[in-house]
Amino acid sequence: MFRKLHIATCVALGFLIVSAAPSLRAQNGQPIKYTGKPTMTPISAADAMTRLYIFADDSMQGRRAGSEGDRKGTSYIEREVRRLGLIPGGDNGTFFQSVPLYNRSVDMTSQLSVDATPVVIGKDYFPIHPGGRLKSVNGAQVIFVGNTADTTTLLPAAQTAGKVVFYTGGAGVISRRYPDAVAFMSARPDQQSAQIRNFISGTSQLMKSDEDTVTHRVSILIPLSAIPTFLGVGLDNARPGTLGRTLHGDIKYTITDTPARNVVAIIPGS
Repeated sequence: MFRKLHIATCVALGFLIVSAAPSLRAQNGQPIKYTGKPTMTPISAADAMTRLYIFADDSMQGRRAGSEGDRKGTSYIEREVRRLGLIPGGDNGTFFQSVPLYNRSVDMTSQLSVDATPVVIGKDYFPIHPGGRLKSVNGAQVIFVGNTADTTTLLPAAQTAGKVVFYTGGAGVISRRYPDAVAFMSARPDQQSAQIRNFISGTSQLMKSDEDTVTHRVSILIPLSAIPTFLGVGLDNARPGTLGRTLHGDIKYTITDTPARNVVAIIPGS
């Protein structure tokens, strides 16, 4: 079995040592820019430093996976391993190994209403993507099931089929307890809304897999002040089995392919 070298990973790890914070660079005397002497046959710290500075240069644009900087960085490494006489270990006889990445971000223009009242994503509700495909919430009624801290008082699962399960307490038992619910909902203090909004509005970079085709149920966080909007009553007046309002529309996400690549090389004779 050939021993494959994931050169990109090795160089990136080395880069972390060289590219310390500016204050550390000043302490250890490392320059911000460096041009080394021509490569000699023996392996030396100077040669390693030359290559690490090239790889860490601003021209590589940070080398984020799937970006132009990623292509620049892996192109440089590919030239180096080819020059060293290593054997291609990537796809189709090349040094490159494709990595099927994609970016996922919530569509902030998603249209959702509660009965006839429009609600605003990032203000009135905050969806948490569970991965895979989302089960539709269109036409699903909210139902309060109780507090998960006391499972003896939770609403029977049969009454929640096709509904959005609203609960208080921890989420640990909810998914297993209500397998036929279409989504889950819980409330958070209004003071946390800005933090939660920042979290859900970010972009997730993921790798394509079979899991992407599996349907999952979204979790929806709402501010405490929005409970009457979704449940129809305040939490103090809700009891297990209280039927809330019906959701219309769906929560959408934007998917953008951002293919990346590794460099894979084999040492001859290994």
